This record gives sequence, C-alpha cells and structure tokens, in this order.
Amino acid sequence: MSQTYLIGVDLGTSVVKATLFDTEGVALVDAARPTALHHPGPGLAEQRGEDFVRATLDTLREVVEKADVPPTAVAAIAFAGQMAGAIAIDRDWNAVTPWYPSALDNRYLPYIGPMVEAAGDRLVALNGSLPFMAPRMLWWRDQAPDVFRRIRKVLMLANYVAGQLAGLSADDAFIDPSYLTWIGLSDTAHRAWSPELAERVDLPLDLMPRIVPATTIVGRLTASAAAACGLVAGIPRYAGQASAQPNSAWPACQ
Repeated sequence: MSQTYLIGVDLGTSVVKATLFDTEGVALVDAARPTALHHPGPGLAEQRGEDFVRATLDTLREVVEKADVPPTAVAAIAFAGQMAGAIAIDRDWNAVTPWYPSALDNRYLPYIGPMVEAAGDRLVALNGSLPFMAPRMLWWRDQAPDVFRRIRKVLMLANYVAGQLAGLSADDAFIDPSYLTWIGLSDTAHRAWSPELAERVDLPLDLMPRIVPATTIVGRLTASAAAACGLVAGIPRYAGQASAQPNSAWPACQ
C-alpha cells in the first residue's frame, strides 16, 4: 500500500510554516517563508492577505519537493493561524481590508470601552474575554463606512487563506470554535453566535461565518492553486484551528 501524507500550515505574524507529516503524526519535512508587517503610522500594523496566500503556496511546493513524495499521496491539508485579528471579504472572497494583527494594530482600542458599556458583564460571560474582532468591525462601520458596506464576511487569517486556495465564496465562509473568544459576538461555551451580544453592541450577525468543527472539510484545493504549489486538485481542505504552538494546524481527523 502506498504511503499517505498530511500537510499542516501555520500562518504566523512573521512567518508562514508548512510541515508534511505521515499518518502517525511524524513530521518529515518543513518549509518557511517570511511575511511582511507594515507600519503605516505609530500604533498601526497591517498585513496583506495576498502575501500569505503566496507564502502558503510556496511552502506547500517546497515541502512536497523536499520530501520527494508524489503529489497524489497528500491526502489532506489543514491550516492554523493568528488568533486575534480580522480581515473582511466581499461576496467573491476578495479582501476588502488588510489583515489587522492582534493588538499590534491598536485602532480597535477606542471601541472596546463602548462595547463593555453596552454589553456589561455579559460580554466576558458569553464571549470569554475582551475581544479584538468586533471592536474592529465597529471601527470600520464608523470610520470607513464605504468599506463596511462592501463587507460580506469577517474572517480570521487562516480561514481567508484556506478559502482562497479552495475557491470559496462568502456564503461558504467558516470558522472553528477555537477562535471564538477573540471575536466578541459569540456564546463561546455553546459554540454559537450570540444574538444577545450582537444586539447590545449593534453589529449584524450575518457578517459572521458559520461555526464548524476543526475536522470539517470546508473545500478542496482548486486546479489553479494545485498547479501553483505542485499538488493535485481536489485535496480536501480541513477547517483547522487557532494557532497555539508550532505545527498545530493538523486536527485529529484521521
């Protein structure tokens, strides 16, 4: 029987890493590409979604070439990524904002206080912590209304890259529960969006992606992405999870 392999990709703030594993979870080869962090002003930080897509395709190609395995032997790919930022897409999965990484970009900070005032103790009780994503959505709504009107879904970075490689549309957008506590609109304990919090902070829940388990197949590698990274079209793309440690992208889905 031919050997089967799995690939995990971790999209960090400064580097994208890919690792090829066997089905016993043994890491065989890895590859990394640096990513740019732009500082357009004091307290401001932005990254380009397309830079992460390009780095992902490059690292995928490198691990397959270094391992010298047939592309047909790769059974699945999963992604992990930065946990506390935001990137918005339109209906066709085009990015309408940069990726704003965690607290490195502090334009969301003035909107936390009003969220706490509006939601009170229920914000942390339901969400689990003070959020990063929902305050950014309030910032876009108030400071960039033209951008806000174009937004169909708001995503985490790994979900954005996964959707690009799978050719998804906004209606297919997804997130796994490990990210929920960073958002500010969830009933995290029940792995669901919270109509109560959405009403209190006046944000529409239809901008949120569907919540799925990390082991969910959310799409398959497109022909164009496969050609760019040396794999074959149709490889399943699993939802993956938030990045807690290096090479944590692969969920226990065998």
